[in-house]
Amino acid sequence: MQLLEHYVRLYSSLKRNPFRGDMQEPTIVTVPSIAASLYCTERNAKLLIKAMRQHGWIAWSPGRGRGNHSHLALLADPDELLLKQAVGMLGEGRIQETVELLNTEWLSERGREQLHQALRQSFGYLRTNGKSAPYNHLLRFPSYRQPGLFDPALTTRRTELHFVRQLFNTLVEYDSERDLFLPGLAHHWETDRKAQCWRFYLQKHVRFHNEAPCTVYDVLYSLERLRDPSVMSPYRLLYREVQQVKLIDEYSIDIKLSSGQWHLPALLGAAAASIVPREQPAGWSRVPTGTGPFRLSHRDERLLVLEANPFYFRRAANVDRIEMWYLPEVYEQQFNRSNEIGQEGGGINFHHYGAAMQDPEPWELTVSTDRGCKYVLLNRARKGVLEQPELRNIVNKVIRECDAGGILGGNRGELANGFIRELSAPASASVPLAKGTSDLQVPSDGAAESAERYSADPLLNSHSGGIMASQPSLKLVTYAGAGHERDAAWLQQALSSYGIALSIRLVAYEALAEPDVVAQADLLLLEQPVDADAEWTMRAILGSGHSPVRSCLPPERLLELDRRLAELPNEPSRDARLQRLVQLERELLDDQMVILWYRWRQSASFPPELRGVSISSLGWVDYKQLWFAHDGMDENDNQPAATEEVDEKLY
Repeated sequence: MQLLEHYVRLYSSLKRNPFRGDMQEPTIVTVPSIAASLYCTERNAKLLIKAMRQHGWIAWSPGRGRGNHSHLALLADPDELLLKQAVGMLGEGRIQETVELLNTEWLSERGREQLHQALRQSFGYLRTNGKSAPYNHLLRFPSYRQPGLFDPALTTRRTELHFVRQLFNTLVEYDSERDLFLPGLAHHWETDRKAQCWRFYLQKHVRFHNEAPCTVYDVLYSLERLRDPSVMSPYRLLYREVQQVKLIDEYSIDIKLSSGQWHLPALLGAAAASIVPREQPAGWSRVPTGTGPFRLSHRDERLLVLEANPFYFRRAANVDRIEMWYLPEVYEQQFNRSNEIGQEGGGINFHHYGAAMQDPEPWELTVSTDRGCKYVLLNRARKGVLEQPELRNIVNKVIRECDAGGILGGNRGELANGFIRELSAPASASVPLAKGTSDLQVPSDGAAESAERYSADPLLNSHSGGIMASQPSLKLVTYAGAGHERDAAWLQQALSSYGIALSIRLVAYEALAEPDVVAQADLLLLEQPVDADAEWTMRAILGSGHSPVRSCLPPERLLELDRRLAELPNEPSRDARLQRLVQLERELLDDQMVILWYRWRQSASFPPELRGVSISSLGWVDYKQLWFAHDGMDENDNQPAATEEVDEKLY
């Protein structure tokens, strides 16, 4: 690589000469001038010239005798050399070194685009069939951010929840297709008539990723840890009814509760209740050890690697390796390219790359609508300008009558009418206004038509005593990513057409758990991820300590919410519990405590040889379901067609 850098520097130096024509035509040079261009001694310059000549990059005719000039022709295009170098590095998996080439000043715009194209082709679903390595199946993709901690008891964000599901197991697992709980690390469980004491029988021969056995003591530790105040789990409130976790023998435990808890399987099937080892070395939360289908084998500033767990107690994963590269420069370039055809990242942390132009077969596509949604919280605990119902009505109508997909673009989709898609009524922009106020018309494009609107709408007319007389201002807090910047900017523009000034503050995602940050906000723009179990998600939204919804409720409303939540576990019927949770949600929406916005349209494109592709409830491809089929069958003997011992890329 060093010789190539010298050549590119020499090429760039000579090209700056305004009288220089075709670079392949010989030009008069001296060794001292070349040494000056390459910042080296004349002796080293001669060695570099010899090496470049041997590579065929230059034609060199040395001058004869003292004072005679030499002739130099530059035969190689630096872009082509750099691209060739990049392809070689990509073939060796040296992604980071290739990305660093993007930052070189010597690449032309054409060369930079070619290098981006080469990088794009190195991402996706790959199959390797080589003599020197086992038969490997690989998924590689870029990310716009580095994931945080993977500690199940602390994880609340979509990406981290997805990885927790790959790395860990829970005692029971919710099957959304059959709407029931199935065995996980517990192969059987039972309860008394009041659902106050539950017994779980543990699966034998389970190992953690470090080959240590997963024992009943690890289960005890994991469940006790959720209730430990020193751990500061945001889910602690949801497990406060657990009085005791008691060891019966080496493969069974009892969980005793202060009252009947028919929804205990929902609590134990949540990602928060994943079973972790009781012995945790320093830094475990960043590089954890679980029992799941994948293990975290490597993590640094640029690269996160999952590998199939060879000790998995169920069917092992068929994809051998997952690589997530923290490459915002590559991700953003791909984002800009995708957005030209109406695609955006939208909550998922990577793009599913489409087919390359040279692929002989069309790629398949699976699409879904996000189960969660984007929403805005009104901080009614602050007791500020949002106590004016007219102001809340404007914010409410601006958001609910926004065609997010048409106006903001990307993968923004349908209007949400409930936190969880399948628990919602058909989406509608019609939301009750606060009592005692008139309806108002909101421009769907948020354009500046304020002068005409003020005179036409008495609610906004300062001469009629409307709220515009006070020229209110609001503070919105959100975090970077998931399309929040674009959404917040549009909301700012739309509200300005009504004379409402909206200031925007971007904070770190973790800062949203700080009371002081929330207390200073009038509005919070957030995204609600939804795990497989709707009951757990609704309980987490309304009842967990990390819930932003709870932090924005007035004290008296929070007390009433907790009183009604406390009644739910005594209801044996899951359907009845869900209906009551939805009713609580509906009351918050009707009272303009929360304004729901839109859901993401999610898609995954993939080659026909890749099977088992599905988008999980968290918006990611479920890795453990993936597998690769052969390209075809031999027509002569109906046996799988022979493949050459070469690296084959399904792209």
